[in-house]
Formats: sequence, C-alpha cells, structure tokens
Amino acid sequence: MIDRKDAGASRALLEWVIRRRLRALPNVRFANGHEATGLLTDGAKVTGVTIRERGKRAQHAAIEADLVLDASGRASKLVKWLQALGYLVPEPERLKASLGYSTRYYRIPPHVAEQWSVIVTEGVPAKGIGTAVFGPVERNTAEVVLYYAGGQRYPTTDAGLYEQELAALLDPSIAELLQACEPLGPPRGYRVPECFRQRFERMERWPSGLLVMGDALCNFDPIYGQGIYRRCR
Repeated sequence: MIDRKDAGASRALLEWVIRRRLRALPNVRFANGHEATGLLTDGAKVTGVTIRERGKRAQHAAIEADLVLDASGRASKLVKWLQALGYLVPEPERLKASLGYSTRYYRIPPHVAEQWSVIVTEGVPAKGIGTAVFGPVERNTAEVVLYYAGGQRYPTTDAGLYEQELAALLDPSIAELLQACEPLGPPRGYRVPECFRQRFERMERWPSGLLVMGDALCNFDPIYGQGIYRRCR
C-alpha cells in the first residue's frame, strides 16, 4: 500500500474549471450543441470545418479558421475525413491492453479526508490480481477505482459485490476504510480493449493548416500507461 499526500479533483471539476477559464478569453467562442462533420479545404490547405447541430442530418454550416486543431480524443474522425479528401493514411500502431476499470464515489467523513490522501493497493496483472486506488476529491468526496489488465477478468459493476472485490485484493485497506464512508451511487465500468498511435508522420502528403494532438493522435492505457516506453524510446 502506498500513501502519499496529494491534491485531487474529479474529472468533472477539472473540465469545468478549464472551460470557465477558456470562456473568459475574449477571442474564444463555443459552438454548443454542435459537432464537426468534415474539413474545409482550399487545395492542400485546411481552411476550416463543417459543423451541424448534434443529432440532425442536414443544415451543415461552415466555420473558417487559419488553423484547425483536432483534439477530439479516441472518437476522432480525422482519418475518415483525410481519406475522403484523397489522402492515403497508414494503419495505426495498435497495442492490445484489455483493461477494465470500475469507478465508484463515496462521501467521506472529515477525519478520513484529513488523515488520508491517495492510497494505492498494488496488484499483479500477470496473475489477474487487481489494483485499487482511493483518492479524495472535492466536497468531502472520494473516488475509488478498481482495475484489472490482461482481459482475464473485469471488475464488477454490481454495488453489492464492489467492496467484496476490494477486500479480496492483496491489501484490504481500502475496503476497510470504506466501512466509514457512504456510497454515492453504483460503480461504473469502462473497458479499453486497445490503444493506438496514428502514424501521420509517414504520410506522403499532409495538408497545411491542420494539427492533431492528444488521444486523437496517440492514446495510452489510462491506468498502467502501457506502451509509453515502447513508443517514446
């Protein structure tokens, strides 16, 4: 078990703070309720994107831009858009992760928040033994994540079995700590079958005015970081 002092926040709070900071910038405008549907081009230059109201087929509109940045994550459609424009896109490099994790939130009493920061119970992925993380976030709430890699098993999303699985890990400390906490809902599961890296640098042609970053370009196993050494060495 690892205990270290740390500062935590839920993803919802982090994204809300970032969005609020961006909205305060005078030259930033949000197209709420819309989704990008393709690239606008002028020859070999990207000049903007087409958008439409989410959930509707027609009524496409255009947004012109000096630079288009794709930061749409794993769900990026950039490969299809480039192929539709006649670009040959290499196959991405893929890594089978077979990761599953289950997250549950708890209301924690003040003494727990004061005494504990991040608790990690290490697992043994090769033997199918899971890992768990306990981390206080905002408003006297803690986030607990239980995860397994390798595809041999996935953590439960059953509220009645969740803490039983935590207690069966190599160290039952998190399960024991949660006896003083109140669940705020059922566990929610998520699976990552594979990670991939787009090999855009191998393309013979690349349009100017277009950049891609984050998970739209290369995504790793969000828990173990599998593939980082292999891809960055």
